[in-house]
Amino acid sequence: HPMDFCFPGGEMGLQNSPLPAAAEELVQPPAFKKGGITLIDVQNIEQHDSVHQEEEDETLDKFPDGWEEYSYIDIRDHFDCGYRSGDNYKSLPSLEDWNFMRKTYTEVVDSNKKWDDPVPPTLGYSLEKGVPVPPPYFPEASVGTGRGLFASRDIRKGELVHDGTHSDVVFPTGIAWKRFVFSLGRDLACDCTDWHWMQKLEEGGKYFMLGGLNISSLMNSGGKEYGPGRTPNALPESIYSGKFYATRDIEKFEEILTDYDSYYTNWEEVL
Repeated sequence: HPMDFCFPGGEMGLQNSPLPAAAEELVQPPAFKKGGITLIDVQNIEQHDSVHQEEEDETLDKFPDGWEEYSYIDIRDHFDCGYRSGDNYKSLPSLEDWNFMRKTYTEVVDSNKKWDDPVPPTLGYSLEKGVPVPPPYFPEASVGTGRGLFASRDIRKGELVHDGTHSDVVFPTGIAWKRFVFSLGRDLACDCTDWHWMQKLEEGGKYFMLGGLNISSLMNSGGKEYGPGRTPNALPESIYSGKFYATRDIEKFEEILTDYDSYYTNWEEVL
C-alpha cells in the first residue's frame, strides 16, 4: 500500500496543472537520505501512460471463480501476499501506480468520483481544501526498513498531521472493495490489503472499507511490538474520524507513526 500523468479523457488533468509559486515551494520534498536511498525526486519521474495497461487487461478478465465469497485471508492467499508484505526493499509507489488505482476505483467502484486535487498523490493531497499545500510529511523508501512517511518540517503537538475526511475513498460494500482489489495486479492488490482498513464513519453506523489512494497509505504503525523508539505520534481524534493530530512535538525528518489498532478490525463484519 506510490510524475505528472494523465489518463485519457482528462479526468486527471488537474494533476498536470502547475501549482501556485508559493505552494510549489512548500511541496518540494527535502533532500533527505535515510538508509542509503535518496527520496525520489518527484519532479523528474518519467511519464508513461501505459505502464499498467497490459497488467490491467490481464487482471480484469481473470477474477477467480467465486471471488465474491472470498474472505480477506482468501484474497491474501490468492495473491500470495506474504512475500510482498514482508519485502522491505519495495520502491515507493509511482504516480502511475497511484493513478492506476484511482482510475480503477472510478471504473469499478464510483464512476462519479473526481480526482481534481492539484496536489499529486505522490505528495499527498491538499490538507486544507482549496489550498494546494500537502500535509507536513513526505514518503521515503529505505533499504531494509521499508516505506514510510517522515515529517517535512517541525510539527507541534496538537497540530493536524493528516486529514482523511476528504482524501480517503470509501468502498460502499465489501463486494465493491473485492472488485477493486481483483482488478489490480498482484503487487498493488497486496499493497491495498495492507493499506486499507475498516471503519465506522459515525456512531451507530455501519462499517466500511476505506483506503487512501495517495502517500498517506504509507503511514506506519508504532507501538511496543514494533521495537524501541517507535511510539505512535499521530492518532485519529476518535474511532469515527479520519483526522490525525500530533500527540507530541515531532521533529523534521522524524517518522510519522500512528496506531493501527485505533480502528477496530474484524474483516468478517465488512467482507
